[in-house]
Amino acid sequence: MRSTLLAGLLILAPLGIGGLANLAAAVPGTAILWSAQRQTNDEAVLRALSEALQTDSDSEVRRAAAWALGEMEDSRAISALGQALREDRNARVRRTAAWALGEIESPRAIDYLAGALQDDDVEIRRTAVWALGEIEDSRAVEPLARVLDDSEAQVRRAAVHARGEIEHADAVGPLTAVLRDSDA
Repeated sequence: MRSTLLAGLLILAPLGIGGLANLAAAVPGTAILWSAQRQTNDEAVLRALSEALQTDSDSEVRRAAAWALGEMEDSRAISALGQALREDRNARVRRTAAWALGEIESPRAIDYLAGALQDDDVEIRRTAVWALGEIEDSRAVEPLARVLDDSEAQVRRAAVHARGEIEHADAVGPLTAVLRDSDA
């Protein structure tokens, strides 16, 4: 019961439901449950959110589920988030999945994020770049090198920053060419 309630609150929270505070006040223990277990690693919550991400017909519910999985920072969500990043038809869901993978900060997400660097949506590419920097793993250096010549300056700037976050010797060399780029 508590897990189901928490999953519902996690899904509702990022949707901007104005009555969420009223719900917390009206249902005894809800506010305490929300604050005490917001970062829970409960398997039932993870399963419910992953299922919503993969199967719900409403893109806002899928986006909210991706957001909640990112907030949980549980590496068990990587597969569901990676699948959403690769396959969801809604760009906002894909962008939130990329963000969530960055929040989890696991090297297991690098392949999913590297694939998103080819997305047609500039915001998804920029978010995937940010996420690779958050992971701070040297295996992200090579995928980030590929976007140093992205058609969008904001993606190139994000790649420079992300490579700096990784703090690996291989990340520094290609940055000198970017310093000469007037758009970056």
